Amino acid sequence: MHKYNVFFKYGAHYDTKRVEIVGDFNNWEKGTCLLDDEDGDNVWWGSAKLPAGSYEYKILVDGTHYLLDPRNPMKSKNNGHENSLLLVGSAKRKSDFVHEPAIDFYTPTCFYIRAAINFEKYRDSRLIVVVDDLFHTVNGYELYRDEVYAYLLYRYCNGFGAKNVMYYFEVDLFDGGKEYFGKNGLIRNEWEVEHFEYVHPGSEIFQTPDWVKDAVFYQIFPERFENGDPSISPPNTVPLDSKPGIDTFYGGDLKGVIDKLDYIKELGANAIYFNPIFKGQSVHKYDTGDYMKIDPHFGDDKVFDMLVDETKKRSIRFILDGVFNHSGTAFAPFQDLVKNGEKSKYKNWYFVKKFPMIEKGKANYVSWWDFPSLPKLNALHPEVMGYLLEAARNWVERGASGWRLDVPTEIGHEFWREFRKTVKKQNPEAYIVGEIWYDSSPWLQGDQFDSVMNYRFRDACLGFFANRKLNADEFVKQIGEQIYDYPMQANFAMFNLLSSHDTARFHTVARGSLDRIRLAAAFQFTYLGAPSIYYGEENGMDGGKDPDNRRFMIWDKTKWNKQLHELYKKLAQVRHENDVLRRGELRFFYIKGMTVGFERFIGDRKLLILINNSDENVNIDVTRYAGNGEFVDISKDYPLKRKRAYTLYANDFAILKKIRDLR
Repeated sequence: MHKYNVFFKYGAHYDTKRVEIVGDFNNWEKGTCLLDDEDGDNVWWGSAKLPAGSYEYKILVDGTHYLLDPRNPMKSKNNGHENSLLLVGSAKRKSDFVHEPAIDFYTPTCFYIRAAINFEKYRDSRLIVVVDDLFHTVNGYELYRDEVYAYLLYRYCNGFGAKNVMYYFEVDLFDGGKEYFGKNGLIRNEWEVEHFEYVHPGSEIFQTPDWVKDAVFYQIFPERFENGDPSISPPNTVPLDSKPGIDTFYGGDLKGVIDKLDYIKELGANAIYFNPIFKGQSVHKYDTGDYMKIDPHFGDDKVFDMLVDETKKRSIRFILDGVFNHSGTAFAPFQDLVKNGEKSKYKNWYFVKKFPMIEKGKANYVSWWDFPSLPKLNALHPEVMGYLLEAARNWVERGASGWRLDVPTEIGHEFWREFRKTVKKQNPEAYIVGEIWYDSSPWLQGDQFDSVMNYRFRDACLGFFANRKLNADEFVKQIGEQIYDYPMQANFAMFNLLSSHDTARFHTVARGSLDRIRLAAAFQFTYLGAPSIYYGEENGMDGGKDPDNRRFMIWDKTKWNKQLHELYKKLAQVRHENDVLRRGELRFFYIKGMTVGFERFIGDRKLLILINNSDENVNIDVTRYAGNGEFVDISKDYPLKRKRAYTLYANDFAILKKIRDLR
């Protein structure tokens, strides 16, 4: 009996000790399906091999808390108890053709449509678009497969800008016949098909900043990057090579960043994501004390203006970290509320359980993850919302190119809709990216965020490259699901990371394997969206779970992995020089064992990317996918021309460009 590899993930509280899956597939027995958190990011994951069927299960945390799977919307009730429902293999089959009527407008004259077909029944399919009584045939391409379906994407462009569209699907049976899919389901006669009708709601088409497609981000944790002005450093700073603790200060500041802008530019990065720079008491500054002031240990308004000027000189943009779910306890409204209690004019700014707010050392207010130092703001209250939105507008007006938003899922969608309106009014090209670790579709419908920190991308790369728990099929499935789930505008603007201040560094998770790090970086820089380098990642910096992942930047070149540093520079150069890597579609064409091949293409222009994540050489006939010709690997300093069969060496990659057709 065939068994499928089923993956489970759970984002747990920071002090969780054990996570496991219990269900009818293991007789609800503890200890038989344990999840791991190898990289210390509080995201636990694991797998089980299951035959086709329907299963009920729950997540068991620390041996006592039985929880529904928050990532799985399917539920079942059994004897009055609600469980998460898992469908495996053929049990997933709803029908032979699956399509949710919707159109993803990319531009006024270009849109995408998605569908899934039973690949055991159908050989191919086409989208038939009807515009002004004219019939247009569009071939789709496959993003990924699961046990039952091939998931397809169809792209249609015309010069009319039509927002009212009719369409249906034509599918080829393996026996040579055809079927048609429309509003009335699958039928044999084309003339009987009822067209899907889509009328654009009239609102503006979802647009993301065009510059993000061309961006290579560099993430900086300001306190740990460079000390450019020792006169403003905290009094208790430690030597730069000291092991970081939760409250360890090193003296990094904005002047230090300015001093290193040439380094960032030479690396190939042209955008910076700053962790919080506003006034706060902690090392990380996620405890904002004043949303309108730079932290005095980082600089002041004059230094910020200098940062704006110097980044502009180098054509570098930067985005700021917005912490709008909670403040710090030093924030003036919170201090007033503690002092004046119910008489405070800020009594509606927080969620107070009872007064006094602090009683015998106990916090009588709601805080983020029960940290008393991070009281939760009542962000939907008009006064609070007005203050926070003005802060967001102010810093964009002063030169920031957008915002990364901390824990945005803990604030209602209404706030983020107003946030987008405010920020985009100030600068239509401002970039808004949310910190969301799972499917972010509700925030990526065009009325809230442009993108998210792509932790789903990181999870797939960890599984395939870092620890090799995934094979090529499983990896492509996880990557393809992301493209299928999100509007293409968001896909092209994704913030793709391998490491961050909230995770162990990829170098550490990969146990220092240069081969695995090289392959992951190659995929990151050739994939849809903007790659992000966490400071020091380009030099092989190590770091485990927070706070170890926030070590001070190593500037001693003798301690760098120079080969890795040069690789990052080369990948950034290749990306900047080839627009198909920044703006082209993506399609996987080779998926076998531990090797993947995919193309990035704009019309007939394409690059082939081959990644061999195994310890054996692999021969691939690239002419099957790009026609006869000579190809050059543009990722290598000494390109070699190749014809037909390309030998992809063990643990290596290639970015192939056809330089001449052969007939």
